[in-house]
Amino acid sequence: NHDHRFDEIENILTNHDHRFDEIENILTNHDQRFDKMENMLEEQNIELYNIRGTLKKHTSQFEDINYTIRMIHNQTVRLSLDQSKLSIKIDDLEDSNEKRTDKNINNI
Repeated sequence: NHDHRFDEIENILTNHDHRFDEIENILTNHDQRFDKMENMLEEQNIELYNIRGTLKKHTSQFEDINYTIRMIHNQTVRLSLDQSKLSIKIDDLEDSNEKRTDKNINNI
């Protein structure tokens, strides 16, 4: 009778061993899934790092473009002012020339 009882206990322990093996396999599968997820997250980290670098480069380029636009604007304003001054000088010269012509005609 004791032998029978020992056999039952051995069967129970064997079943437990099988169950532990199943659990260990499940945990191994989960570990592999987590490893895959970790690898994917690392790849995304690298991609985000590269995107961040690209955005920094673009920011720098936009700053350069903005600086160039400000320079062009300032030069345009100066040219407009100088053009206005030149236009006034031309008007003054024309007025002066007309007065001289009128004087010359009157002197004749």
